[in-house]
Amino acid sequence: MLKVLTTESELLEALEATKKFPEFIVEYHAIENEIKNRFPETKTTVLLCKDVNGEKMWIILKDSPWVIPYISIGCDVDVKFEKADLFKVFSQFHNTFKHVYDSGSSVKGHGNIIKLYEEWHRQTFPHSKIVRYPNYLYYSTDEQKQGLLEAEIELPEGYRFSEVDFQSDDIEIICNSWVHARNGDMGMFRAKFLHMPYSLVRDQNDYPVAYEFLDMFSLFNHHYVHPEHRGKGLGNIVERDLAKKSIKIGITPSKTVLISNKNVIEASNRSPYWTRWDHNGEPLVYLYLATEKML
Repeated sequence: MLKVLTTESELLEALEATKKFPEFIVEYHAIENEIKNRFPETKTTVLLCKDVNGEKMWIILKDSPWVIPYISIGCDVDVKFEKADLFKVFSQFHNTFKHVYDSGSSVKGHGNIIKLYEEWHRQTFPHSKIVRYPNYLYYSTDEQKQGLLEAEIELPEGYRFSEVDFQSDDIEIICNSWVHARNGDMGMFRAKFLHMPYSLVRDQNDYPVAYEFLDMFSLFNHHYVHPEHRGKGLGNIVERDLAKKSIKIGITPSKTVLISNKNVIEASNRSPYWTRWDHNGEPLVYLYLATEKML
């Protein structure tokens, strides 16, 4: 029912099968990052489930030395899996990767499939805690990517683009500004800056004041401008700079935004460079689940 893909040919076939964007954009880039060894500290496991009708579901598990396991689940929005069969797949995943449920995890995917995973999880682990983070997912179309490549980027006076200084306290400053930071994120942030594209702006005092980077799934991560430097366009600048860098190495820009973050939602909806993932004319909820360690 659930097959672990291990050979290079299997991973290349998986990459080809997940080219449908935005449905599989997260899974595609996770597989691509594994094939290209973009994040060597992370162990990536790619799993495929195919039902009797040939409908496919992808599960990507990423384990790192620093933080809890991260999982993405991808399938077509309209696919109708038999619930009993689907729950057997989730149970098989649990039995194969018990460490995921010993440590807690972060699980993400479109709301239709993640709600079913959540139902299975609550039935299987009735005493565990689950926190839901509903998001919208945004991505750049081919036309928008071309527009980003052609867009001019100019910083206000007194600011400059820079690289992360790994010998300084840059990583600590950036990690401490993230509201979701937890134990182990310093190591994870360091790896992201070592291996993935990022954008960082410093002020006249060489302090990192605006930045954004990519996570293990190539999703835009931690878009932040320090409060005293806001209102100068630095947020748009680092986002466009990161998008350009991503596109140039074959990564399609994508990000998730909490639905409760109204200002960023409105700005993303207005942007000529972002397209929201809609389904049947309505925004599709992209759901994150944070699961606590089993009790």
